[in-house]
Amino acid sequence: LLLSNKTVSAHKSNIYGKLGLHSIVELIDYAKLYELI
Repeated sequence: LLLSNKTVSAHKSNIYGKLGLHSIVELIDYAKLYELI
């Protein structure tokens, strides 16, 4: 499976947008809060 950097960036932006997040740090905090990691 090959994914371009552009595809990964688009998916990442969509996830951040849906969760109301702006950075990887916020994403990690979110995951910890909901015990996803």
